[in-house]
Amino acid sequence: MKTIPLLALMVLVAGCAQTNRAFVQDGIRIVPPVEREHDGGQIIITAFNDGGTKSIKITDADGKTFNIYIDHRINSKSPGAIYLNAYPGDSNSVRVVDQEAFKRKVGDF
Repeated sequence: MKTIPLLALMVLVAGCAQTNRAFVQDGIRIVPPVEREHDGGQIIITAFNDGGTKSIKITDADGKTFNIYIDHRINSKSPGAIYLNAYPGDSNSVRVVDQEAFKRKVGDF
């Protein structure tokens, strides 16, 4: 008889643990799951004529939108680095410090 309340508690705790997996850095909080911007089923990815830097717009579970940039600039000192908010090198761009945590929590772009 005690097994059912214990099982219910375990499910509740496991569910709560999964909901607090937001990516947080420098005042930015992205709550999964995220949805990539799309147009008629096609995901929109902007590629820059700088060697191939990519930009992807996402919306998180809280409805906030974010711009993600993957650095592929020619002669970049950080090839493949992930930036938030703005193009790499711009004054308001934020380089993701823990890219593995970002990929686990938000996605691999």
